[in-house]
Amino acid sequence: MQQGNIITLTSGDDVQVLFTVGTFGGNLLRLLTMMMCKLMFLAMLALAATCVFSFPVACLVTFTFWILASMSGFLTDAITFFGRDGVPGVFRDVVSVV
Repeated sequence: MQQGNIITLTSGDDVQVLFTVGTFGGNLLRLLTMMMCKLMFLAMLALAATCVFSFPVACLVTFTFWILASMSGFLTDAITFFGRDGVPGVFRDVVSVV
């Protein structure tokens, strides 16, 4: 007699379902398309900046925009480190359990 698998979920466990979405080629094409859109926007910003500013200032503006856009996730987490309740975000889950 063969018994089935038993799955036990405690209150702290999250349920995750992992499955394949698309093929490698399709995902690569989507990634390259999104990267090309970001680079085209950056090139447009650089051309617009060179029409208004000198070349060194336009380069500085473009690189600053690129660095800030690349760090947007980190900056969002750094700015919202303390929530509305005054508890740091990294400890919010620990406080809500206790």
